[in-house]
Amino acid sequence: MTETILITGAASGIGKVTAQKARDNDYEVYGLDKVRVDASKAEYRGIKWLHTDLSKRYEVAQAINSFGNKPLFAIINNAAEILGSPWEEFNFDEWDKAIEANLTAPLRLCHGLRKNLVRGGSIVNISSHGGRHAAYASIPYTITKAAQINLTQSLAANFGPQGVRVNAVVPGWVNTESARPYIPEVVAEVTPMGRIAEPEEIADAILFLLSDQARFINGTQLVVDGGYDAIDYSIYQLDKPFLA
Repeated sequence: MTETILITGAASGIGKVTAQKARDNDYEVYGLDKVRVDASKAEYRGIKWLHTDLSKRYEVAQAINSFGNKPLFAIINNAAEILGSPWEEFNFDEWDKAIEANLTAPLRLCHGLRKNLVRGGSIVNISSHGGRHAAYASIPYTITKAAQINLTQSLAANFGPQGVRVNAVVPGWVNTESARPYIPEVVAEVTPMGRIAEPEEIADAILFLLSDQARFINGTQLVVDGGYDAIDYSIYQLDKPFLA
């Protein structure tokens, strides 16, 4: 029996690669995105598309209703609004939009589709290393990513009796088209593996968490950053003269 999964933010970046890999591994894939895609293109072919803006509650409700009683094996909450502004000009409209799209919408999807999720199924929330650190201008984004970690734990507690696991993937810097222009050059230098991640590597982590190999992994975070988060930059600078 073909297993059905829903991936948000599936038109680009990590979501796109995950949708493609899932499709190629014989999942029935529903891709949800606010961007309309040309489903006839090879990169999008074989995926069922839902045009949905997660910052708009009525569109989220429509997406939930479109599944009816259809069994779901997994929900991958990948979509995110990356918003921010200088502290002195803090934009509360952007804050509200980030909270709605990055935090409320994933919760609404999981709650609204809770009876669709089958025993042995899985939810994967895509957080960020930014959710583990302070922010200056990107506060709406990083706080919602931090909150997703607690959301993951809370959903794991509530879905556990249903036999559905809930985990978070926490990527570091990833070589996606949208992120590439903003990645500081020093990132690769201070990452122990000497580079940033490719989206395929994040997708592989997501699909691992859906697999039977991860059947007792629940309520936790899988950090996929090449060791970036393990490094204290000030210590790196201090010890740099002694490095080979």
